[in-house]
Amino acid sequence: MHIITLNPLAQCEIERSQPDLLDALLSNQLKAGRYSEFESQYTRRMITGGYPTALRMPDEKKKSKWYEDYSLSMIERDLQELSRFQRINNLPKLLNFAAANTSNLLNINSLAAPLEESRPTIGKFLTLLERLPSWHSNRYKRLIKSPKLHMMDTGLAASILRVNSNSIQNDPNLHGRLLETFVLKELQRQASLHDSRLWFSHFRDRDGLEVDIVIESDSLTVVGVEVKSAKSVNIHDFRGLRKLAVLTGENFIGGIILYDGPICRQFENYLFAVPIRSLWEPLPN
Repeated sequence: MHIITLNPLAQCEIERSQPDLLDALLSNQLKAGRYSEFESQYTRRMITGGYPTALRMPDEKKKSKWYEDYSLSMIERDLQELSRFQRINNLPKLLNFAAANTSNLLNINSLAAPLEESRPTIGKFLTLLERLPSWHSNRYKRLIKSPKLHMMDTGLAASILRVNSNSIQNDPNLHGRLLETFVLKELQRQASLHDSRLWFSHFRDRDGLEVDIVIESDSLTVVGVEVKSAKSVNIHDFRGLRKLAVLTGENFIGGIILYDGPICRQFENYLFAVPIRSLWEPLPN
């Protein structure tokens, strides 16, 4: 039996566009370029999410109401049935925790004690969300092995946390973590249509070097993606990607930092800064 996962829509599906970032990255064909017109749009897209019903809602209040109803249905139906919590009123608390900690390292112990639930029970709940595994190597022992927790959609997360496109600007930390989840989900949705099978993970070592998203293909090639909400990038921002390149050797074919700027700029042979909008638009010339 073949199982098909129905994800929220990718931004390129919403726009009916054909972005080429993933193909260019996986084939080592990125090049410098600049968008002729630039306007930061990702925050609105991130807060809205990709659920088709919510996208059809004409205003923010109706979108928020739909997401509220959707999260309640998860709690009342799916989560209660699958998780079998000892204390049903803990389910909304856990869903809120998951939304508030999207793209953070997962620590089940920190959840189980205050909610007075067992670790297996908490773990069963978290299987309903995504755990992004850590990238591993038998040759390098200083890796952090904890997975990262990611919500299935940033629009849902924003609704649970009651933030909108304006209020999220007051919390840079949450803004950055929602953006990381937004980028991961966009890439995963595009990867589901890719010719090659792709595996996603994250990289972090005990020296504090990290790469938000690592993508490996069935031909063993490796690329890295860092996510930044900043409007500029400098050479020091590539430290994690350089470390990943050293550890993966000849399998490493490229790394990018997605950022909120208009220019696709090459820093080294295989390292680029790339505008976030390239997730839903063709790369600039």
